Amino acid sequence: MRACVLVALAVLIAPRTAPLADGDVPTVPGIIENGRMLAPLRGVFEQAGVSIEWYAPTRAITMWHNARTVLLQVDFPQAWVDGRAVDLDAPPRLVGGRVHVPLRFAADTLGVEVRYARGVAELIQSGRVIVRVRAAPGG
Repeated sequence: MRACVLVALAVLIAPRTAPLADGDVPTVPGIIENGRMLAPLRGVFEQAGVSIEWYAPTRAITMWHNARTVLLQVDFPQAWVDGRAVDLDAPPRLVGGRVHVPLRFAADTLGVEVRYARGVAELIQSGRVIVRVRAAPGG
């Protein structure tokens, strides 16, 4: 039973990444909702070394990076950063079986640089692009 739950969880939050040639940067699909870019949680933030935990019964996400803890809940417009409540411009969403989180909030909070250009967000770490998010309106 536990193996089935783990497989279901992996399917739920695993990203769909574009095929890569050796040395290419992965590109993952994101969405634009109410003017905010939402990115697939695992597809983006694990590339940056962020640890992620999903708790299915409450649809809650915990992320750890650089001694910071961020708690989010799907469809809830508030996050907790190191125990303090923070209002979100857009709540995390479950889209196409994947958890999408507000990209700018999550990246800034976890200390990962984001650069935007022509509908694509690039996450940058140590001066190097580690993943791209290409978003389409409405997911």
